[in-house]
Amino acid sequence: MSKKLTRNDIIRIANARYPDGFLAQYWDFRKCCINDDGDGDGLASFIVHELMETFDPAASNYEKLSEAARVLGRATDELTEVGFEFSERLYNEVRLVRKRNKERKHGQRSTVKA
Repeated sequence: MSKKLTRNDIIRIANARYPDGFLAQYWDFRKCCINDDGDGDGLASFIVHELMETFDPAASNYEKLSEAARVLGRATDELTEVGFEFSERLYNEVRLVRKRNKERKHGQRSTVKA
């Protein structure tokens, strides 16, 4: 049987894939607790908080890994939806600007409202 994954292990696993290992700035490995004095990377702070809020020390390794994947997957889905909303609004804004420019080019008064 493999050793039980600890909070430090979970952070190390996530930190292995995070750019520049910034997750480690939001985790105190010695005290085994969140360090909110990180260097301004809000996403890194968010990930550490999400992983630790859902960490169950009594869970099996499978359950710990599964839960970490689940909460980060859910966060990814939510961030993707927010990104899509901005992309859609940007697309609509570009269409409005193009229509205004086309109307101006042809000497028409723009009827498009922002």
